[in-house]
Amino acid sequence: MINDKGIIIQNIYYMLTYAFQVLKQKNYEEIGTESFENIHNLFSAILSKGLAQQLKQGLYREYITEYNDLPTVRGKINLQATIKLKIQRKQLISCEFDELSVNNYFNQIIKSTVILSLINKGELETGGILYGYKVSGREEYIIAGNTQKQNKDICGKNYFIRKDKQHFIILKELWKKDKSIMYFGDWHYHPTNYVFASNDDL
Repeated sequence: MINDKGIIIQNIYYMLTYAFQVLKQKNYEEIGTESFENIHNLFSAILSKGLAQQLKQGLYREYITEYNDLPTVRGKINLQATIKLKIQRKQLISCEFDELSVNNYFNQIIKSTVILSLINKGELETGGILYGYKVSGREEYIIAGNTQKQNKDICGKNYFIRKDKQHFIILKELWKKDKSIMYFGDWHYHPTNYVFASNDDL
């Protein structure tokens, strides 16, 4: 392992193994002999090892409250919502029930961390919106900036779907300060060794 801002990364790993006994397990042994350019790569390697082990054992589950319209009763009945369904002549019952799920805060934190690591490494598509202004008296437009991926956007190795309303909330705040600011369109990045336009872009 090499230095990162004057700190020997291997020493950081040793401190972590002292503080967290889980890092002394066999599946983490090889990390101590690997070479990392920075502490971010070290943390990513630890996360990768731990996540692989956790997936073998099964993800953490906990009960979360679900709300759904069902053909039969499950859990508690939401009377007000059920009456509305009956008025609409829908043969459903609005129910509130607890479901044992992997979609909990602990797993959401892990998922978000993995996605951010992949994006920073350039392995997932990312994107946002472009905004700018028109040059007064001329048919020229200047791109002033862009938004980055937001929490509710969906991305993968071959796709990016802008879902988060935060993009236009940011644009609205900019427009309040400068009424010439306008929305130009969307942008997205292909995680490849060279930059090219997709068929949708052309």
